[in-house]
This record gives sequence, C-alpha cells and structure tokens, in this order.
Amino acid sequence: MSQVALEQRLWSALEPHVEALGYELLELSFVPEAGRRVLRLALDGPQGITLDQCAAVSRALGEALDANADLPGAYVLEVSSPGINRALLKPEHYLRFLGETVKIRLRDKQDGGTTVSGVIRELSDGVVTIDTTVGPRMVPLERIARARLHRDMDAILRASRKSDNVDPAADAAAAPRRWKR
Repeated sequence: MSQVALEQRLWSALEPHVEALGYELLELSFVPEAGRRVLRLALDGPQGITLDQCAAVSRALGEALDANADLPGAYVLEVSSPGINRALLKPEHYLRFLGETVKIRLRDKQDGGTTVSGVIRELSDGVVTIDTTVGPRMVPLERIARARLHRDMDAILRASRKSDNVDPAADAAAAPRRWKR
C-alpha cells in the first residue's frame, strides 16, 4: 500500500475517534524517522489543546490503533497541538482566523507568483480575500496547495507579558538578556 493510501486509511479510521473525544484531527503522517516508524497526529479543540489532553487522546486511541490491520509493525505514536503556525485545511479555519496573518502556497501561479501572504479579510463563496502589502488578493480555495497561519512569536510574547501585568521596568531589564549569534 502506498504512503498516501495508508495515511488516508488511518485518517478515516482515527478521525471518528478523535471527534468523539471532542477534538479535530488536523494533520496525520506516518513516516520513518531515526530508524523507527512514527505516527504523528496534530489535534485542536475549541479552546486549543493541552499536553494533558494530548496524552489522554493518545491513551484513548490505543485500542483503535491496536485493532487496525493497516499499521505495519511497530511504531511510535505522537499526539500534539498544531502549533502557533497551524495549517488551515477547511473553510471553517479561514473564518475562525479572520484578521490573522496567513502564508498561502498556490497550486499554480496566480498574478505572477505561487505564494500569497497577508491578513485574512473574508471568505465568501469559496474565495478567501487576503489583505497583502500591495492590496487585496482574492484566492479560490481550490487553488490553495497549503496554507498556514504566520504568527510573530515575539509579538505574542510581548502581548502575553502585557496581559500578565508585568512590571515594565522588569520587562525592560530582561530585554538585554536575549541570545545573540
């Protein structure tokens, strides 16, 4: 069985179990890595997903995986969150992240390029509008090969510090401690 066919069969087998637990299966890969096979799942939930929730899902999927005849031999299961720069796979994801910055790779050239970066403005009739530095770009969903949020980790950390009511003097004193190359 091909790699793509195996991953599709595993997706079909595992997605109902993940959804029954209240989460969304975002990514699945079954790849060789460091001399072993790794089944890697990325999940999300209404309020995100924690490490403890990932562990609980991993335990809960054990029976379904043990019963799956498609899994060849031994493997390692890794369950994680999609991370801050998560993939956007469904139309609902674009709606959920309106106002966020996204980087899109297109299936073929559109307006001279294969990538579009900017802020998601709207989704209407299967077309997502992205505010780019040169103006709005309308991209039909079927032309998107891959899309990911493109978040600035430094800005997130700065906002987090402000929301935690960090003393500005302490915040400024911590700044010079950054690693330098």
